[in-house]
Amino acid sequence: MTDVKDGGPAFGQVVSLRAVRVEMNGDTEWEPEAIALGGLSVRDYFAAKLMPSIWQKHEPLNDYDCALRAYQMADAMLRAREKK
Repeated sequence: MTDVKDGGPAFGQVVSLRAVRVEMNGDTEWEPEAIALGGLSVRDYFAAKLMPSIWQKHEPLNDYDCALRAYQMADAMLRAREKK
């Protein structure tokens, strides 16, 4: 099997903020200090979004073949994304 790039995390979650500036009136500017990564990859997200249309167009496919086709299309989307 080839080394598959998964596109990184599909969603990051801010786990803490830090104040970077406080104005004289008390307004505060915040920025993310740490972002939790992991979970669903962009590849997984693309495949999940493709599944309904693949299932609808190719109903005789079994679950595994449908998922395999979705990941093949997701991989193609990631390759196209790199070339933009």
